[in-house]
Amino acid sequence: REILKTQYSEELQIFHSFELDYLIAFPMSEWKVIETRVAGLNIFDPLERRVRTLILSTVRYCPVDKAGRILLPTEHRNHAKIEREVTIRGDINGFEIWNTENWNNVSEELKDDPKIISCAANIFANKRL
Repeated sequence: REILKTQYSEELQIFHSFELDYLIAFPMSEWKVIETRVAGLNIFDPLERRVRTLILSTVRYCPVDKAGRILLPTEHRNHAKIEREVTIRGDINGFEIWNTENWNNVSEELKDDPKIISCAANIFANKRL
């Protein structure tokens, strides 16, 4: 909560992840960068239009209160299967919000995936992917 209070002010844009049941959150300054990219998608290209629709149909403004809590809309809680306990996984320009049990399961799967391990090794060895 302390990080939310100090680093993310009171404005977040949060939307559904595409591949798994979690939420992706960005502070407003980072969201503006993404919004510009989404606005630049070609609405006459069927794939780009569908990506644009997918992102914009679930993005919601979610304020952070003075105690560092985020009020998530029901549709977001349902998508991420959030009932009570959550895990916040930091990222470079935002963070993810997970149902803790789901995150524990996914993180164990990631640690055991040889493709993930190989990709990470290449990143840390500064090799091209």
